[in-house]
Amino acid sequence: MSYRRFNPERDTAPALSHGWLQPGERLAWPTPEFGAVNYKVHRRTGEGVPIRHPFWRALGVALISPFLLVDNIRNFLYGILDGPEAPQPIAFGKRWDCLAARLADADDYHSIWVLTDRRFASVSADPLSGTSDTTMARLGDFAKDVGQTFTGGIHTLPVESVRIRTVWQLGTDQYRYDGVVKRWRTEYDRITFPDGSGIDFPRP
Repeated sequence: MSYRRFNPERDTAPALSHGWLQPGERLAWPTPEFGAVNYKVHRRTGEGVPIRHPFWRALGVALISPFLLVDNIRNFLYGILDGPEAPQPIAFGKRWDCLAARLADADDYHSIWVLTDRRFASVSADPLSGTSDTTMARLGDFAKDVGQTFTGGIHTLPVESVRIRTVWQLGTDQYRYDGVVKRWRTEYDRITFPDGSGIDFPRP
């Protein structure tokens, strides 16, 4: 039987309801795509790369460029399918190694940020098929998405089976909700950590 790939925007809430959410726990906000976070952190680029000596910065950009290219193409495809790209959460802080940045650094390609009324967590939706996390594997996934887009299967096929794994989580005693803030024309729910860094979550 054929399956479509797990889509965080459509499939996160149902997946979390099967054993990850605690009884009575309310899902407030999941990221709309894998690894979706922008950095507004001192001495970091928007993708989180530390800004050091120009040589090391150029080398870092060269190493991650293939992955960014594939992700940009994938995001463009999803934009065609699902409409304009949703705003992403923003990790901000005055130190390059602040807690918000370190939490974002700990994520991987299959990570999704989840905010509930009891905790803030990063979970990984790992395909049970055991696909490899390489540039070639991502290109293969992209090709599969394109094929399913033209056949309509990306909307009608059942979702692939995934294993929800907690990468890290913080209880409500480890962060503070600071209400609604506005960045440009978008409203965000803000949480902050003891070191002054924090995360802004786009409001639905």
